[in-house]
Amino acid sequence: MSNPIQIRLFLGYLLQGEIAIHLQQTSQENRQKWKLEKIFESAYCNDKEYIGFFTEEMPTYKSLKQIEEKIKTQLQLYCPKLNLDKQKIQLFPQIFLS
Repeated sequence: MSNPIQIRLFLGYLLQGEIAIHLQQTSQENRQKWKLEKIFESAYCNDKEYIGFFTEEMPTYKSLKQIEEKIKTQLQLYCPKLNLDKQKIQLFPQIFLS
């Protein structure tokens, strides 16, 4: 029998402030593509929405940095004027019950 509890780490940015504004201002075409392709995963922590990716089970520092770069690259495609150097990436656990 498999474990009914699964813990995964989420790496991403808080979906508010400058990031949310830039995503809202992107073209209608980009918004449709964003939704259809499901570019990012969403997670909630303390009633706040984050966009990013869930990590592998035991990520290394190197794999976390690669995921961070992937997130930044994707966000820059949709929001080229967004300065992500001012944004703080977050890493937190999520618990899933099955």
